[in-house]
Amino acid sequence: MDSRTSPLPHVAIFPFMSKGHTIPMLHLAHLLHRRRLVSHITFFTTSGNALFIHSSLSSIAAQSISIISLPFPDNLPPDIPTGVKSIDHLPSIDLFLPFVNSIYHMRPAFSQAISQLSPLPSLLISDAFLCWTLYVATELNIPRLVFNGIGGFSQTVSVIVAIHKPQAEVPSSNESFAIPGFTHLSLTKDDLEPPFDDPDPKGPHWNFGVEQWVKISAIQMKELATGLERSGLDFIWIIQAQECNWDDGFEQRLEDRCRLVKEWVDQIEILAHKAVYGFMTHCGWNSVMESMCTSVPVLAWTMMAEQRLNAKFVV
Repeated sequence: MDSRTSPLPHVAIFPFMSKGHTIPMLHLAHLLHRRRLVSHITFFTTSGNALFIHSSLSSIAAQSISIISLPFPDNLPPDIPTGVKSIDHLPSIDLFLPFVNSIYHMRPAFSQAISQLSPLPSLLISDAFLCWTLYVATELNIPRLVFNGIGGFSQTVSVIVAIHKPQAEVPSSNESFAIPGFTHLSLTKDDLEPPFDDPDPKGPHWNFGVEQWVKISAIQMKELATGLERSGLDFIWIIQAQECNWDDGFEQRLEDRCRLVKEWVDQIEILAHKAVYGFMTHCGWNSVMESMCTSVPVLAWTMMAEQRLNAKFVV
């Protein structure tokens, strides 16, 4: 940093309640601290996510970090199970929008907590899904930056498609069209998610139109397991416990060359291991960045949101 530039005295960071959104903001906090760009960082979160954030920031001196747990709303929709405080534990993505709408009720607690900080933060960085934090920041005259968990490429292409509508020039979903401003890039409607695949979308939509829980079907799970077994390769499979419900001796037969992990893991630590030579992923932006940083080849199996565009970008 230029010696003539003083670090910001205090930055507040408020991630969305999901590890996929929280981890990049934790990386940002480490970067700001390591480059001495800030004197103090305050994280806002909830009790259900505070422990993960605290453990991830343990290498930063305690006097440079504060973590404030805000009360989670009590008036959640009845379909959201009691105790769920992160989208990682939602039983269905159909509950995503109700969850996002419900956490708006955290606004009074957030407003009170941030207004009592001394000194007030010089900057607030909050997740795009926490749009209501802008109003609190404006009331306190605190500049706010938006964190968006998707990559710049997919965001840019989505905006271009929405404005210029090049997909309107092709009749079928698998016919390619050029993207203005990207000379060597062509896409098909199949590369886009609703509403961007439709040049004249109707009805409400949310960001990239995530409309249903993207789970691998039981048949797909079985086929994937069969393929891995027949491949003869050693592998580690990160899998949700409720999805691993077959009882045909799969784990026992492959115990010498496979590991089934049924809880959250530090993915980049696994990818950085010298024994890992490939990575099958849905191509979320975190996974894309981590595979690139560790130089691990990707086999893309996209499922939702901007993942197809991410795969187009890197594969």
